[in-house]
Amino acid sequence: MLTNFSKEVLYVGLADNLRRRMNQHLDSPTKTNETNRGRAVLFHWIESPDTNKIERTWMNIHIQTEGVLPLLNRSYSPTAT
Repeated sequence: MLTNFSKEVLYVGLADNLRRRMNQHLDSPTKTNETNRGRAVLFHWIESPDTNKIERTWMNIHIQTEGVLPLLNRSYSPTAT
């Protein structure tokens, strides 16, 4: 999960290789540029064998509280892939 300094969620996602995935985010102007909610500066993660369920739960919570996907997320799948 990427958040701004106020810990507002800007992105939720999955990764098999955390180092590679973080580098991909750092290489993406979409993820590194400032947004109307600030810049993604904090990186939070959980190691779990059930990451798909955790990702969907975080997305569902964000949608329930904010009414929309996190700002930097483009898609959402409510079921396991």
